[in-house]
Amino acid sequence: MLKELDQISENVEKEDRIVNAYRSVFSGELGNLVLLDMLWELYFIKPCETQGEQALCNYAKSLLAVIYGEDIRVSRLEMFIKKLLRKGK
Repeated sequence: MLKELDQISENVEKEDRIVNAYRSVFSGELGNLVLLDMLWELYFIKPCETQGEQALCNYAKSLLAVIYGEDIRVSRLEMFIKKLLRKGK
C-alpha cells in the first residue's frame, strides 16, 4: 500500500513538472507563435471536416487546458487567439 502511495506521489510530481514546463515554453512570444501554429495544424482554428480532424481539435483543447488551466473559457480563448493572430502578422 505504501509503495502504491509513493507511486501516486511520484506521478503527481511528474505531472506538475510537465505542466510547469508546458506553461514556461508557451508563455513567451516565440512560444505563443508556435502555439498559434500548432492550434492551426490541430484544427482548433480552421474548420474540422473529418473525425480525424475533430480528434486533433480535441487534442488542441486538452493542450490548452494544460497550458492555461482547466477553467479556461471560450471567450478568453477567442481573445487570446485574436491577440496571437495580430502578433503573427
